[in-house]
Amino acid sequence: MRTINFSFGDWGQFDSININESLVETCISRFKHLRLLNLRYSTLETLSISISTLKHLRYLNLRGNKKIKKLPNSICALQNLETLILFGCEEIEELPRDIRKMFEITIKQTRLPTNEIECHRLDCLIEGIQRLTALRFLGFNNCKSLISLPQGMKHLTALEYLDIANCEKLNLMEGDDYPKRLRTLCIWNLPQLVSLPQGLKGSTNILQVLCFFFFFFFNLSFYRCHRLDCLIEGIQRLTALRFLGFNNCKSLISLPQGMKHLTALEYLDIANCEKLNLMEGDDYPKRLRTLCIWNLPQLVSLPQGLKGSTNILQNLWELPEWLLDLGSLRKLHILHCQKLSSMPEGMDRLTVLRELRIKGCLELRRDYELECFNEGIQRLTALRFLRFNGCGSLISLPRGMKHLTALESLEIGGCVKLNLMGGDDYPTRLQTLRIWKLPQLASFPQGLKGSANTLQFLEIYNCENLGVLPEWLPDLSSLRKIQIWYCRKLSSLPEGMDRLTALRVLKIDGCLELRRDYEREVSKDWGKMRMTCTCDIY
Repeated sequence: MRTINFSFGDWGQFDSININESLVETCISRFKHLRLLNLRYSTLETLSISISTLKHLRYLNLRGNKKIKKLPNSICALQNLETLILFGCEEIEELPRDIRKMFEITIKQTRLPTNEIECHRLDCLIEGIQRLTALRFLGFNNCKSLISLPQGMKHLTALEYLDIANCEKLNLMEGDDYPKRLRTLCIWNLPQLVSLPQGLKGSTNILQVLCFFFFFFFNLSFYRCHRLDCLIEGIQRLTALRFLGFNNCKSLISLPQGMKHLTALEYLDIANCEKLNLMEGDDYPKRLRTLCIWNLPQLVSLPQGLKGSTNILQNLWELPEWLLDLGSLRKLHILHCQKLSSMPEGMDRLTVLRELRIKGCLELRRDYELECFNEGIQRLTALRFLRFNGCGSLISLPRGMKHLTALESLEIGGCVKLNLMGGDDYPTRLQTLRIWKLPQLASFPQGLKGSANTLQFLEIYNCENLGVLPEWLPDLSSLRKIQIWYCRKLSSLPEGMDRLTALRVLKIDGCLELRRDYEREVSKDWGKMRMTCTCDIY
């Protein structure tokens, strides 16, 4: 026996799992070659001192144990232990006195040790952490009483990932006692933190991912934020940084100086920063591949210095003209820009654009058959995904849809004024069509029949005035799944549905008239369909 797993569910499904301590003792005494012992979410109050006899144990998981206060000192004799998980052990007050012996053993090993701790009553960590020279991942989460990191962090020469979260009393002290070879640093919800220590500059040449979440910069002047006291001075030295994220930094009012020197930065994510505005100028990264900006209420226009892939939110009135110069742009998401009324002319110049999502843009409207696209959408020949969602003023789709020869997925929802017109101006190679909350839709346009040989997934939700499905629906030879919800006026399916030989799933819910038809089996196709696919009619 090499594995014993007492875990039966995830956090939230079970508050605890009652495991008899004598049962654990029996398992330890009988199975001396155990390599994995999973006791997560257990109610054990003590861990048997005989744990030391499991000389081959590599993985011990005590996650979510809310009763255990101490670990036996004998655990330090586990010479092959690679992973010890104490996440959610809220009552642990201290770690074993001889745990440093495990560090000395670890030095001789080449395996990847990991450690993730969530101990509400842990005031400080163990001495001797500097001997964990093979440690690559270190995380502290919800250590409510932790007030400082352990001494000797600078000696963790293999540490690549440091994650510190939800430690209410923890502050990061000044000094140089920090790892020097970090690739990823994630810091979130540390209310005592007002600035990043200079010691973290030791990883500037190799740091690739830097994330800040739920930062609160208390008692800082504009000047100090502007000089990056809120982040780090000298951010320009992070020449290996690839990912940079700011989320919920409530008091952040400006980005640090020197952003233009982040020559390796590919992904910039800025979200939920209520006071932040993006200043004009050229102090922005030059090689971005992804730029995600959302919920910045102070933002009214994008600065010229930003020329990466763009996700934009909130009070933006217009998109910049230089957006059309992004010749490598593959994804464009425009979400909840409630004041945005038009798109820049010349969108057709984005010739490699593959994904376009427009959601919650209530003022975006058609003026001359969706003038926002300037009748050039047909030139977006690389577009594979197109979504319009919550565009309350949109009354028609753009002209030239039939020329979108690469389009595979079309999603249209929450556009209360939109109707799908007749004609053949629709894509001809769709694989997925999702339509929801279109109150003006009463029937399907013939033009969608152009995808008869390719359409595989059809989903229709909450189209309250949809009365009939098209008679050509049974001609969709590749259709595999149909899902129809809450189309209350829909009373029957078209004749010949049994011709859909590729259909595997039919789900209908909230369509009362259609359900009555099913129960009466008025249509003889129902019986045939039940033999070839899964039919769920509610």
